[in-house]
Amino acid sequence: MNEETLYKRDLYLNKDLPILIGKDIYEYDMHRAGFSITKEYQLLPKKEIARLEKLLYKKQELSKQIGLIQRANPEYKKALANGFVDIRRRFFESNELLPHEILSIKKDAIFTLKPCESLTFGEVSFACKNHYTSFIYLKRFEFYYNLNTLDIKGISDERLKEYETIIDFLKKFFYRMEYESKEDVLRFLRVYIDRYKRLELDVEYYRPFNGIAEYVSKDGNTNYSIISPEMLEEVDISWNYLNLLIPLLGLIL
Repeated sequence: MNEETLYKRDLYLNKDLPILIGKDIYEYDMHRAGFSITKEYQLLPKKEIARLEKLLYKKQELSKQIGLIQRANPEYKKALANGFVDIRRRFFESNELLPHEILSIKKDAIFTLKPCESLTFGEVSFACKNHYTSFIYLKRFEFYYNLNTLDIKGISDERLKEYETIIDFLKKFFYRMEYESKEDVLRFLRVYIDRYKRLELDVEYYRPFNGIAEYVSKDGNTNYSIISPEMLEEVDISWNYLNLLIPLLGLIL
């Protein structure tokens, strides 16, 4: 992917960078993206834009109305999609971003590896929403970390509430990756893995980190939302072992 085409992507991840530790990562978000692009490129009649503008402080209703217009007006939907592409182009070009400096694109959010100063393009403005210091891509999940936050892409916010115990472990892992030696991190992870295999951890550590968040019996026939410690022997604990712990170990070996 080169700089001439990268801005055309609504979704993009630089998979050449599966792990970044102690690196500056900036998330730039478009402010009221759909409406701002509509106004910048005059994609609707002035009366319709004025009507939408009255909803600026009702974010959900504004998004709903723009969605309804897109469904009723395919030409507007296409023009809006092209507007997103052009705004990203202007952002990339104005900030002289090279492909290796772009970590990820999430339509109206751009994750860069350098600070950007050019943030306003007519009616469209960007803001630095987050400044992360480490990143890991694992399977289909993206982990963005700083000392206060671990944001995870690939699992809904609602499901993430069920993974508080695992997320706490991951925060400790990232912290150690940033501040401790490789040997110390490996020791920490191997001790954790050994305890995991011996079923010595709290049951919440065994909740499959797959976005479904339900335990599965060893025969695969029964799902459980909640289990007791005594039931650990009856559930399959392989998901987190194979898809989270071993891949983390592989990233640092």
